[in-house]
Amino acid sequence: MYVGDTPGDLAASRAAEVPFIFATYGFGRVEAAETPLRIDQLAELQQLL
Repeated sequence: MYVGDTPGDLAASRAAEVPFIFATYGFGRVEAAETPLRIDQLAELQQLL
């Protein structure tokens, strides 16, 4: 799993062929359609794993 908050993080996870979880509370913006796995706070990560 790769947890990130920017489009560059998403691109890196795709290049590495690993699932991506978007941290919505971070600095970047990524469309929901591109990143169905999303968290609004770090505590939610445990629920996805």
